Amino acid sequence: MRADHALKLLSLCLALASACGSESGTRTTSIGGNDGGGQDPADPNDSDSSTSDSGHDVMSGDKVLCTYDDEDVIDLEANATRAGLSTATDERGFALLHHAEDGSLLIEAMEVGETAQPTVRLVAAADAPGRALIASSRNTFAMLWMNGDALSVRLLADGASSHALSSSVTGTAGAELFAFVGADDGYWAAYAEDDSGQTVARVQPIDREGAPMGEAVDVALPDDSEPGHLELARVDGGFLLAYSEPDPDSESEGAIRVVGIALDALLQSRGEPAVLSKKPAHELAFALDARMGSAGLIFQSLEGGVRPAVKVQRVETDGTALLDTWNVVSAPRRAQDGSLGAFGQGYAVAYRALSSLGNETPAIRIAFIDDSGFVVHDAELARTTEEGGPTSVRSTVDGKLLVSWVHVSGGSRVTRAVQLDCPGALILCGGEVQ
Repeated sequence: MRADHALKLLSLCLALASACGSESGTRTTSIGGNDGGGQDPADPNDSDSSTSDSGHDVMSGDKVLCTYDDEDVIDLEANATRAGLSTATDERGFALLHHAEDGSLLIEAMEVGETAQPTVRLVAAADAPGRALIASSRNTFAMLWMNGDALSVRLLADGASSHALSSSVTGTAGAELFAFVGADDGYWAAYAEDDSGQTVARVQPIDREGAPMGEAVDVALPDDSEPGHLELARVDGGFLLAYSEPDPDSESEGAIRVVGIALDALLQSRGEPAVLSKKPAHELAFALDARMGSAGLIFQSLEGGVRPAVKVQRVETDGTALLDTWNVVSAPRRAQDGSLGAFGQGYAVAYRALSSLGNETPAIRIAFIDDSGFVVHDAELARTTEEGGPTSVRSTVDGKLLVSWVHVSGGSRVTRAVQLDCPGALILCGGEVQ
């Protein structure tokens, strides 16, 4: 273990434990046992595992994309209804928010290349929100969540205060409309409010200590907008705010579109809103992330009204979508529960591959996307169950990934997190191994 990184992450965990109270008994650090969906991901007979006792390769053809060891996998008891996941990373490692079996909101901190730190309870079950987001700014983490009726932000550090941003966020309980992003110079929270019957979007700058800076900035939405999900990404020269809504121009029943608004560094609109999804979406939830020079968008589709598919779209920094939309997987394969993270010059996409012709067993797979939106490699990470819920993927600049998902194991729900070292995939995606 790199001593400086370990000490930094340990300090973070001790601060969190002092502020919020540590947990025990929620983590299973072994990966034995079958999930009811096929072979265990660390089974040496699995085609994606190496022949060593503890080391495992994630392969695409004859190329080793990623490796992981047994201790890089953790299983966490998960709540049956609150299945949201949120992940952030800085130079020390990864932090994962998830709901425990009793509904409590917990944080798991994982040093890069090492085992996870003690679990820390952030919000007790009685007060836990349905949705919570985590982001990082250099060596700090902050959380955005519904604290009762108020959208609140708090730095995850000993003695930090909670700051209420809004008491009138729109959306349904557990699916309120807010988004959160961090960068070296601070955090930004985006949210939608009801203002005299009209939905308005606002973006609030937050400093690295977790305190709001000035007033929230209003972002004008087109008349009659009906946002159902909100995302925010930091791009060159500013930000990209995106939201999904029913598509009024589509002839397909239940069609949804994703609309983007480019903002400058002062959060002022840089042009008119533009439709980003060139194909109809099937679900309101979507994922957005950015890297130098572009943003990436993925959304759930239903091709022919029957085949679940995950679509990927490159978005320019001016908020326009010039290139075509691509399928992460082609017919007859079926995919859902996609998540997206910037990786190299492109993106990593984690998704749940459902049973289909040529893919009999459901699995969590990772697709690596170049900067044009093409899938350059796709590999199986672990067998899983068709049911479960969301996935999450986050990366470091030097090619480490944390992939998390929820699955059903023995009738219970489990959050599984796997930390991967992916130098092969990073090079293939235009990145550099440090």
